[in-house]
Amino acid sequence: MTPDRRADAPTALGIVRDLDPYVLLALTSLGDEVEVAVRPLPHDHRCGAAMLLRLDAPPGASTVAASFVGATTSGRDHHDAREGDQEGDRKGDPDHRIDVAVDRWGTITSAVRPLGDDGTTGDVEPGSGAAPEGLVIDALHRTLGLPSPGGPPALTELVTAMWMTCVGTRLLGRPAPTWASVAELHPAVDPPPLGRPGGRSGIPPSPEALAAATRRVAADGTTWERLRLATVAGRFPAPDLTPEEAEWMDHTMYARWYVQSCPTAASVARRLRAAGAGEAASRVEHVARLLA
Repeated sequence: MTPDRRADAPTALGIVRDLDPYVLLALTSLGDEVEVAVRPLPHDHRCGAAMLLRLDAPPGASTVAASFVGATTSGRDHHDAREGDQEGDRKGDPDHRIDVAVDRWGTITSAVRPLGDDGTTGDVEPGSGAAPEGLVIDALHRTLGLPSPGGPPALTELVTAMWMTCVGTRLLGRPAPTWASVAELHPAVDPPPLGRPGGRSGIPPSPEALAAATRRVAADGTTWERLRLATVAGRFPAPDLTPEEAEWMDHTMYARWYVQSCPTAASVARRLRAAGAGEAASRVEHVARLLA
């Protein structure tokens, strides 16, 4: 199909950049005319992508674009990894405007502009027009009924995400957790007998053993699509996600959402080291390197 350049992603990006932020724009070719539909995005405390969940473009729309204002930080992790966050009070005052557009012909484009103190936007930052990726891009594809681009993360990332979530929930905040206490929270490690940390043998597994166990668990026949359907059915909770939202996603977006909703090994290692658990931090980082 030959793209209708009156209704493609660059055109939509040019239009949305002149609108107030937090809108979803859709372009539909109607003969010699192009219909422009604009709707405000609902506020959502989770992230910019969450504002788009379960929104569908008008029937026949060829292009969608969205606009957000958010704070930029380095080394973003956990929920911060989800683009377009509205919570300037929690992550710093908003300092950039981000406009993104997607069309049915495979074009993805974006523009990032700094915000002035008076709320006005500056010039487009160099390189910001390159094709972006992430949950907002996935969500824009889903509004058009298209599959999310690319493939999902490896299932080893799911296992690691579950492990890091357990460590963050149960150990961080305590003084100097041991490697044994961190390792025994891994999904592949049997719980130790009462009162004896470090697994049933009393000796904690090595990073090499945990990396191998992670691969075994990830290869047990589970797929991201099965997990997504289990979330839809209410049998497998996903972080900050309702069954209806999981149903609207495809398995690739669902997988990215799940992994990005959990603390990374790097962030957990930083917090362990800050708590005085240097050995545990180094071994968590070693497992992550073996799985990279």
